[in-house]
Amino acid sequence: MIYFILSKQTGYIKIGSTNDLHHRFAQIRSTDGAFDVLGLMDGYMTEEQVLHKQFWEWRTVKNVNVCEWYHDNTSLRDYIELNTHLNMPEKKPSVRTGRPRGKKFETYLPQTACTAEMYDAIKALADDQFEGNIGAAIRASVQEKLDQTKKDSEPITLMQVPYR
Repeated sequence: MIYFILSKQTGYIKIGSTNDLHHRFAQIRSTDGAFDVLGLMDGYMTEEQVLHKQFWEWRTVKNVNVCEWYHDNTSLRDYIELNTHLNMPEKKPSVRTGRPRGKKFETYLPQTACTAEMYDAIKALADDQFEGNIGAAIRASVQEKLDQTKKDSEPITLMQVPYR
């Protein structure tokens, strides 16, 4: 997907492309601040590069070969108006979990189905998949729930982890 955004700080227009628009927009907000989406269109990096060449004379940085930010101008605005739409795609699921990013989740395991071996496997997975504090928190949560298995018969929550 090719996108055109207008920086609220600089007034420059960015021409970019991405496979995950929501994730890319979050990255841009964190580095470049607030912006308005001017338009979206289907396309890949090759089409984006054609657009960079087409609007080359309005680039904001003259001494580099690659520049994605352009001065606001009539030619670029006309192109955006004629060739783009504003229909944002749905959020893509997270690669790791298949769930949409940005939501919290809980893992429920029925008490009767959980054995010590299963908890050991979950702890090993936490070691494999998560580093530092998150992995340690998951392992501690699993151990605590393993201790509860001897007492409770209700479904249990392993841990809430916010998606990145």
